[in-house]
Amino acid sequence: RCVQETALRVLGNIVTGNDIETQIVVDNGCIPLVMNLINEQSTAIRKEVCFFLSNVAAGTQIQIESILTCEDTFFPKLEWILQNDTNEVKHEALWIIGNIF
Repeated sequence: RCVQETALRVLGNIVTGNDIETQIVVDNGCIPLVMNLINEQSTAIRKEVCFFLSNVAAGTQIQIESILTCEDTFFPKLEWILQNDTNEVKHEALWIIGNIF
């Protein structure tokens, strides 16, 4: 888990860069891989997943669409987080919504 958490933090930091850097991460298929970790038991990993997604959602319309079209269950998962998760994870999840809309 420590490796996953660290890798997620690195990816999250890369997508805090410019749109070109974020697009490279998107083009290399990272969104579906990261999104698969949103159900992890580790609070730290779920928080990093939301941090990553919120930063991608702060990008271009194409980058936002890459999140929205990645998985049909994205919004139900996000809804579950907002209703049931820790405040720390909820905080990151709210940034996803804020950046999308």
